[in-house]
Formats: sequence, structure tokens, C-alpha cells
Amino acid sequence: MPSLDLTDIPRPVETYRRESYSRILPSNFDYTNRTVLITGGSSGIGYAIAKTFAIAGASVVIISRSPGPLEEARRNLQAFNVLAYPAAISDETRMKRIFDEVGQIDILILNAAYIHDFGPTVQVQENQMQESFDTNVIAQWKLVKAFINLPMSYSGTKTVINISTAGIHLALPHQAAYIASKTAFVQLCQKLATEHTPKEGFRVFSMHPGAIYTPAVAKNMGRDDFPWEDVNLPADFCLWLASGHADFLHDKFVWAQWDVDELMALKDRIVKEPSYLQMSLVV
Repeated sequence: MPSLDLTDIPRPVETYRRESYSRILPSNFDYTNRTVLITGGSSGIGYAIAKTFAIAGASVVIISRSPGPLEEARRNLQAFNVLAYPAAISDETRMKRIFDEVGQIDILILNAAYIHDFGPTVQVQENQMQESFDTNVIAQWKLVKAFINLPMSYSGTKTVINISTAGIHLALPHQAAYIASKTAFVQLCQKLATEHTPKEGFRVFSMHPGAIYTPAVAKNMGRDDFPWEDVNLPADFCLWLASGHADFLHDKFVWAQWDVDELMALKDRIVKEPSYLQMSLVV
């Protein structure tokens, strides 16, 4: 049973949130005439993100390679403007066809991931390492390239939100291939952010969604193994990130548990210190 207390991890703000709160609820945002595409959107965090953007008025596109959960998600969201496509994000041809069919995309949320069975690093199989990087780095990179190459939407902005993991800066055992691949993609996002900026209408964020008990997590951990957090917290945090109020966090790595008003109070420091809240060497 894990003994890690996430509230003990150093953070830039005082308040650590475990559930959503009034400041980031969908009622505060209007995403009418915006389209958000969410990979891994049929269950867990991805589904919660899809639902909260739909409530906020967005047109939502969910991608999943699990037909059953995808159809269930589509039925549950049928009151909203939601499209559901079965696809593996590593299927480049299929994903290109979906992008072409959808056309305008304002927000790309990269939530799909491959998570291997937890175990000692020396016992990770080569195919598990390969699949981790093929899905969590290469496929994501291709999606971002395709997104950037789409015509600019009417909103005049393009936003990428990379759903990552706190594991990139914590010494967690038994998750080597998963965390190595997620670390690599955060670095790639940081490099991308130096070339495409909010001044050009482009924003990229990486975020830790929290300790959320999802179907993927359930493969390796039990519901009573950890003080799990509310899945609506990272979903609503994404609403705030993409709203334009968080542009100062472009190219940063943030946690959904960090209070947004306290983050905004740090804006001057974040702007003045380019490496602050980035994955980098600290001496």
C-alpha cells in the first residue's frame, strides 16, 4: 500500500485542493463556438473533461479505442454537442481522417496513455517499453503536429493540454517505462512552447491531474489503497487553463490541486523566471 502523502510534496501555493471548487466550475466559463478534442475521452479523467467542457458550451470530440465505454460515454452525453470516434491514437491514418472530418479544433487535450503493469524496472519487457514510447511520445507528438497544421479557428487560439503525471518529478518505483515516456513528452512540450507562443495564439500546458481512481489505475491499485481525489477537479482545472486566464502558465508543469487564485498571485514571478514550474535542473 502506498505511503506517499501528496500534500507533503513541495508546491508553489499554500492551498492543496482535493475536489473541485466554485472558482473553476463550468458556470464560470463560456466555450460556445469552441471545439475541444479529448483523447482517451470515454472514461475516467477524459470523460470528466469531456462532460465539463460540454456543460460549458463547447462542441466536444472524444476519442477512445474502447468501443464499449465510448458508446456509453456518447449515450451519457447525448444531451450535448458531442461526437465520438473509435480510434487508437497510434493509428496515424485514422487520426488524420478524424482531424479532417472535425475541421476546426480549438483545444486538444492529450489524455490517452499506455500504462504497463507495474513491476521492477529490470522486469519491464521490451514490448512494454516500446509501446510506452510509441503511444505516450510518438503518437502524441504526431497529434500535436497535426493540430498545429490545422487552419486557425475562429477563436484565434490553439491550446494543447498534456495530461501528465507527478511521477515525472517523484521517485516512484515500478513504473519505469510509463514515467520515462511521460517525462520525455513533457520535455517535448516545453521545447514546443519556445517555438509557438501565446502571442501567436498558441498555448501549451502540462498538468498532473491528481490521484484519481480511474479504470487504468484500477489495474494496479485498489480503491482503498490511497486517499483518491475528485475526478471533477482536473476536469474543471482544464476549463480554467484553456480560458485565457492562465496564459502565464504556458510551457509550465502544474498540478490541478494547486489553487488557481494563488497561482495567479505568482504571475509576476512565473513570468520573470522562465524555468520556474518547468521540468529542469535545480541547484
